[in-house]
Amino acid sequence: MTPEDFISNKAPQLAYYGQAAIERLLPESELQQYLWETLQEWAQYQFDGQTNSKTERVFWHLLFELHQAEQVVEELCTESKKHLLECCQYLSGSTDLPNGCIGVRPEVVHSP
Repeated sequence: MTPEDFISNKAPQLAYYGQAAIERLLPESELQQYLWETLQEWAQYQFDGQTNSKTERVFWHLLFELHQAEQVVEELCTESKKHLLECCQYLSGSTDLPNGCIGVRPEVVHSP
């Protein structure tokens, strides 16, 4: 599997989980569990290098923002929710690239 395959497979899932959490249709604990499982799966592949595509940048941006909003998704301001929903819509293929998405591929630490 390539990094591009991983992002292509996971982007629609992240969009679904993100939108459901923002719309309060998903418990925050389930969102956080999905985010951690995604990071653990990414780490097992030990991909290196820079973020290669717009989709990957939005993916990591959204994942990080959803993780940072832990336990307070419902308390986000209207503009923040709108931005996160735009990211979800982009990842599901239904809108243009949102502004302000500076996602960076997480660094994988290799064991000696």
